[in-house]
Amino acid sequence: MKAKKTIFSLFVLSTILFCILALKKTAFAENLPSATTNYQMKAGETTSAIVSVENNDTKPHTYSLLTPKLPNNFNGYFTLDGKVVDRIDIPASQKSMIQFCIETPINPSVTEVSVALQIFREDGINETLYLSYTLNQDYALEITSNMQTINAVNGSSIRFEIGVTNTGNKELTELNLQVEPPYKWLLEKIEPTSLNLKPNETGVYVVNVTIPTSGQAGQFPIKATCSNADTKSNEVTVPVNVSTSTNYFWWVAGGIVILLIFTIVFFRKHGRR
Repeated sequence: MKAKKTIFSLFVLSTILFCILALKKTAFAENLPSATTNYQMKAGETTSAIVSVENNDTKPHTYSLLTPKLPNNFNGYFTLDGKVVDRIDIPASQKSMIQFCIETPINPSVTEVSVALQIFREDGINETLYLSYTLNQDYALEITSNMQTINAVNGSSIRFEIGVTNTGNKELTELNLQVEPPYKWLLEKIEPTSLNLKPNETGVYVVNVTIPTSGQAGQFPIKATCSNADTKSNEVTVPVNVSTSTNYFWWVAGGIVILLIFTIVFFRKHGRR
């Protein structure tokens, strides 16, 4: 009898253990990314991986999404319907399609990234998903100029150069420089209008900007990036130190003097009535 009870007890325990493991296994979708899933990421861009989380239970559940630790300057987050989320509610026998997004910096410190996505259900059941990312080094671009402070006065035009280097493995064509001057400053010209660069080749843009006469004195930034259909460079800032032109003050002072002379002559001629 004792032997039969022992066998029966072991059978019951085995059945319970099997049910627990089955419940844990069916808590998530079968089409989640596998450990061998690899994604191509580009410098300065965001790469998304679609993750399907399925609730196979007969009750609704809440799933917490843990953002993994990433290398320096990389950023990761989950989104659902375009909104950043850190937890989702899934009704019984339903599933939810979420995205894990990883933002790659312009100059990444690594070329390969492995992440462990952890999804926790409120009742203690959890799942870890492993994804890997490889940096696409075919197209890469970097502004390599050393931007020094430019000294200028109100009403003058400044001219400076910006060098860009193809740091990728393939030729880059139709590269355009985007320049963002301060408010009311006029971007006169960028030469050339576009560049084609072979791997490790450097090209130079010449930029002409006009500062308004009535502008304030101080230090102002001119921002610049370079891009084409395949890649985008880092953003650089050209600092411009603007001082007020003495000629401007002379014109203002001359205008005040003329106004005073006119006023004095007017009152002397007409007097008070």
